[in-house]
Amino acid sequence: MSQLPVPNPPNPVPQPAGTGDPFAQTATYAIELAMRDAGLLDKMDEPDSEDYRQYLGRLNMMINFEQTQGLKLFLQEDISFIPVLGQQRYSWGPGGDIQMPRPTRIIAGYFTFPTNTVGEVIQTDAGITIQTDSGLSITTSSGGASLSNIQVRFPLYQLSRDEWNNLGVLNAGGLTNSFFVDKQQFYLNLWLWLNPDAFTSQATVTFTTQVQVNQAISITDQMNFPIEWFQWMHWALACEIDQGQPMAIQAKNESMRDSYHEKLVDFDVEDTSTYIQADPRNFMTTRRFA
Repeated sequence: MSQLPVPNPPNPVPQPAGTGDPFAQTATYAIELAMRDAGLLDKMDEPDSEDYRQYLGRLNMMINFEQTQGLKLFLQEDISFIPVLGQQRYSWGPGGDIQMPRPTRIIAGYFTFPTNTVGEVIQTDAGITIQTDSGLSITTSSGGASLSNIQVRFPLYQLSRDEWNNLGVLNAGGLTNSFFVDKQQFYLNLWLWLNPDAFTSQATVTFTTQVQVNQAISITDQMNFPIEWFQWMHWALACEIDQGQPMAIQAKNESMRDSYHEKLVDFDVEDTSTYIQADPRNFMTTRRFA
């Protein structure tokens, strides 16, 4: 199965000019600051190799947990691939159908069809009407575009496990309109429904995923967090390693960690306004199991 290029740049991307010292967010610096926050280093002392060995693992574990909290918009990427005729399950992970570190979640998905694959296309002064071989019809304004350049999108509805388990016919072929995500230890299994038919297998399917944070293997590795997260990072690590220190130090570290985290969570939201409205995909769920 071929995997198309991801339309937006993968993480980590090269650091833009003017964003500060490129070495300021290394694991080395995070561990040193955390040890000073925790009162484990005197003013003129530096961490030794044993400190780095011990606290690098702590730093990775802390970051691995943090990526489960909140939106983490900087971890979202669009991953595209072409479905295989008749293949319903796609494993995401090393050695899987989609070879990449196992995503932590899949948020949304859609199909994209070039107009030369969707069946009958009728162009009028009012716009373009597209009739698929599977019976789905869509009308859109042409906007002066040629038919060969138009891309048609169909949204996919995400099923819960209960909805997936209650499907009447699991492996029926047809125009795919839904997906179910089964999270496992080493792989994330994506199930498509209906089973991709000849029409669907000509399309490109795109899923918005939340990818994993890169592990710091060496103490000189860059943290896979934006620069605004570094203040929280070293205070949070200080809370992990300050056991046995005076309560005043522990309280200070906890207060600083929580303060920075609260502000980051408030910042980590989409910039557009949110409106409560009916789900426009409801038409896809009406009697879909009949």
